Amino acid sequence: MKIIGEHTHNFSALMIQLGMHIDHLINGNPINGRVYNHILIEHDGYVYEAIGHGVVKWTLAEHNAQRKVKNHCKRIEFNLDLTKIELHKALSYLENQKGKKYEYANFYWHLKKIFTNKWKGDKTDKKLYCTELVIRAMNFTGKYNIDPYLNPIEIRELLRIII
Repeated sequence: MKIIGEHTHNFSALMIQLGMHIDHLINGNPINGRVYNHILIEHDGYVYEAIGHGVVKWTLAEHNAQRKVKNHCKRIEFNLDLTKIELHKALSYLENQKGKKYEYANFYWHLKKIFTNKWKGDKTDKKLYCTELVIRAMNFTGKYNIDPYLNPIEIRELLRIII
């Protein structure tokens, strides 16, 4: 199972990247490289991700076509080392999330977290955004206990440490 971070150039991506630069200026959180504004899980040629359509599962080719992933999309990959049982738990969680709505409000809550360093948004998985979906799936394995409300820089740095 892989976790893939994507750095794209659409409007929402640029807003996320701007937010991370503001976070860096206000809180001194290091950027140390590219801001990956989207994160997903890929396993055996299928992608699980939370996007504007909600939580979806499709082939990697369908993902690339839908997201218009071209040469300008930079990617970073992390391979999760999971046992068969842990992998089954993660995939079961992801399968159960398909069709859930996208959590647009979390853009606001992440912006508020930049200034307060506290999460004030919804803490359920009734609606999900990309980072939350990936972290919750990782946590569901029982191997991890990660805050599902990390920002893109925090999750990238954490993955560099634990994987």
